[in-house]
Amino acid sequence: MANKQMAHIKVMYEFMEKVNCLKQMYTEFNKVIAQKGEHIVETCLETPAGVEETKGEDSMVVDKKEQKAIKKNHFILEILKYRSHVQDILKVIVKISENNEHAYAFKKQEKMAFETICERGGDLTAEYLAIAFGKFLHRKNTIENMDQQYLEALIGLFRCIKPLDIFEAFYRKELSVRLLNK
Repeated sequence: MANKQMAHIKVMYEFMEKVNCLKQMYTEFNKVIAQKGEHIVETCLETPAGVEETKGEDSMVVDKKEQKAIKKNHFILEILKYRSHVQDILKVIVKISENNEHAYAFKKQEKMAFETICERGGDLTAEYLAIAFGKFLHRKNTIENMDQQYLEALIGLFRCIKPLDIFEAFYRKELSVRLLNK
């Protein structure tokens, strides 16, 4: 995150703390995260950018299965990227917060906002996350540090989904298909 943005957050936080309005800031923090996240969910669940279904000899044909695979990957990556950005902001807030109660409140609002985002995605969030977990856990090539960060990001998002039974069902299905195809 740019130093200018961090300085802006710091000034805003200190001002709100002085005028005793941090509770309103928590609420707005939650709303803004949820609104932006819901927009990401809506756009990602549409046809992915750059993928058009065309037919003809000269043009590349992307079948429904390929299109859905691209959409699943794009969806999870965009949510993870957004969550990483929000967590960078949280790190700044925690760093400047002298009161752990305020830092905890912001973290709680962030978690609630991402729960809202995951609910907006419905069962597809659980399905796509199960597929991402499955692909990650069964890859052959690994890069230690990046893999650990990606796994932690997936687990963080997993904590925000409500339909855990749906996640479990999709993960079990993906695992079964993978085992049968070996």
